[in-house]
Amino acid sequence: MVRKMHTRSSDLTITDLPAELLHMIMLQVRRSSRVKPCSLTCRILREVALDYLSFNGHVIVDEVPHFLTFIRNHPRIGKAVTSLSLSHSTIQAKVVGDMISLLPNLSRLSLDDARTLPPTRGDAGDSNAASLRLLRMDVESSGSYIPGLMHMLSSFNPQHLHLTVNPPNSKVGSFDARSLTKLPAVESLNVHTRTGTRQNVSIARVVDVLSKTLAPDTLQLMRVTYDSKDTLRAYGSIIKRCGSKITSLTLYTDAPYPFKERVGWVDPFDEWELLNVHACKELQSLEIPIHVPQAKPDRAASYVGAGILAHHAPPSLRKVVIRLHDLPRPTTLGNRSTLKLQEFDKVVTQARFPHLQEFELAIGVTRDLFHKRGHWEKCVAAARRALPGLHARGVLKLTSQSWTY
Repeated sequence: MVRKMHTRSSDLTITDLPAELLHMIMLQVRRSSRVKPCSLTCRILREVALDYLSFNGHVIVDEVPHFLTFIRNHPRIGKAVTSLSLSHSTIQAKVVGDMISLLPNLSRLSLDDARTLPPTRGDAGDSNAASLRLLRMDVESSGSYIPGLMHMLSSFNPQHLHLTVNPPNSKVGSFDARSLTKLPAVESLNVHTRTGTRQNVSIARVVDVLSKTLAPDTLQLMRVTYDSKDTLRAYGSIIKRCGSKITSLTLYTDAPYPFKERVGWVDPFDEWELLNVHACKELQSLEIPIHVPQAKPDRAASYVGAGILAHHAPPSLRKVVIRLHDLPRPTTLGNRSTLKLQEFDKVVTQARFPHLQEFELAIGVTRDLFHKRGHWEKCVAAARRALPGLHARGVLKLTSQSWTY
């Protein structure tokens, strides 16, 4: 560090001290709020103070190369970063390696609309390549970038993965499993989408690629949204390969919004064979959605849920949640052609599920019914009449969901 020589000692300032002494001073104030003001004073103090800044919150980055260059020049800061959010960034395979080496204590990574690029053609994954074990990884991305995302998953190996897939704007790129450094041992998997009323759009291809990426027999919890029959089958592939230790499975449907768009809509989950949960030998909690059809259906709405419980669900179940949506009137709960809740009373018996502690019926009503006085008391009475066996055993729990728009 070059310093200007002074003729009088009274002209000297703190910036004229040797760097070693400046570091000693910063060590004394690093636990106070004085470090950041020091970093904003001048270039000389900034270079020293940056090594002592604390990053307690979420670090948000737009320009990844610039951020990594900064961390490379200040490695002590890199060791302090535990949570990082990358927004609207392009992330190449080499950048992933740099992040792993420069941020050794990273435990949580969020990607918002990130463009993840896989290794270049011909590059093979290195099983000995450096990797991190993240606690959690949150991703919102287009399905068009899934091949690159799979490479990131294999490098960061998250324990909890929360993936929101926007419908791909273009065809999903070809997936080469050789680009993976290792199979990520994900224990908790959340997959959601926002296709809504868009036609001929599905995340099935994305889920299918995911089924080839996750390490087998590591999943313990799945909370996933389906938007088509193909997506359900792809989830079935994940369960078959990775589901032997799953204890909790929650299904959501990507139903159109608002309510008027659902009047003529048909839930794609219309056959219980579409999702085989037979591999979930340790399953303890199962949550299934049911959208009450507004017109008389060809088959009662309970058919799928009752079919899964009758044919695939293991006896280890302790909790079952049936989430009803769009209930138009309390009497529909006892209707044997539209809903037929009575099937659950026949299937969920003490002999079939000896460990069952709770059967929850979460009732979501239409807006019109919600505003009718006394509607909830009538729903409770109707549900208990439809499920007398579960009610008598003391396992029936009735809860109210907010009315659906």
